Amino acid sequence: MLLNCLLVLLCLLNLVSAHGESTQKLTPYKKGDIVRIECPKLDADGSLTTEWEPGPICMETGEPLAFPFATDGMFQCTIQMDPAWYKFIADVLKMKASWRCRVPTTNDEGTIYFNPLTFSLWGAVEDTHIHLMNHHNFVFHVVDGFFMASATYALRDHFVMLTDSSQFVLHGLVRWFVGINYDLIADEDVALQNQKLLAATGQHAADTSKDDGNANKAEDGGGSSGSDERSGVEGNDKPKDVTGQPQPVVLKPVTKDDIPTVSSLLKAVKPAVVISYCLLSAASSAGVCALIYIGILKPKLIKEYRKQK
Repeated sequence: MLLNCLLVLLCLLNLVSAHGESTQKLTPYKKGDIVRIECPKLDADGSLTTEWEPGPICMETGEPLAFPFATDGMFQCTIQMDPAWYKFIADVLKMKASWRCRVPTTNDEGTIYFNPLTFSLWGAVEDTHIHLMNHHNFVFHVVDGFFMASATYALRDHFVMLTDSSQFVLHGLVRWFVGINYDLIADEDVALQNQKLLAATGQHAADTSKDDGNANKAEDGGGSSGSDERSGVEGNDKPKDVTGQPQPVVLKPVTKDDIPTVSSLLKAVKPAVVISYCLLSAASSAGVCALIYIGILKPKLIKEYRKQK
């Protein structure tokens, strides 16, 4: 019984300890913080290992591939090819391997939270070289300084020819969005320009639809009323204009109040369940003791008693 109680106590202590670790404060990114991409390490034969390391080294900076947080713009990273890199890229294009990297979700050193980032390469493998598309766009979704999603994809621009000793110039556009929508992270003046642009686009679409309707009416002339009568549709029952802007989805960020705690989980357990668990524990302990007594202690006691007689 005492041993069982000690086990239960240890389990409770482990739960409390795990709860304390899970509720540690996470550090969000700030605008301009450097976000470093991590990728699996390559072996000398071009195969992936299970060890993570910083992404490919960019010759422009001598540093691994990285992006300033919440900062839109263009990027360029020149990667020096070697036999291992060449073999790996060829395997990716042949769909024998996948270039799967990751982005730290939080700005904590030694974080255990990451967002997947898979490079989709576009090209063709020849006998002596590789044709590869070098234009890649990067897209990131963030909320309150934390990553929600990350993606990169190749665009049809122009192919470059690679050998195992050439240089691969990776370049493209980096765009940051807020939440699950395509709302840009921008300064106030840029945001105001975007609003004016959207308003002008919506007004232009409405005017265009109106002009098209007038043009169709002018082309039909007097025969349009007869057509409407034959089809059973009155002249005022025209299709409505649905060219307005889509309504954004409001995203509620996850807070610490949304994460269940140990105390709330214990409160959710019914008292009858706790009492039943305690009774079962006591019964199991008593059963174990009875088996030990009947199987081991009792035969020895009987044997000793007979010797004394």
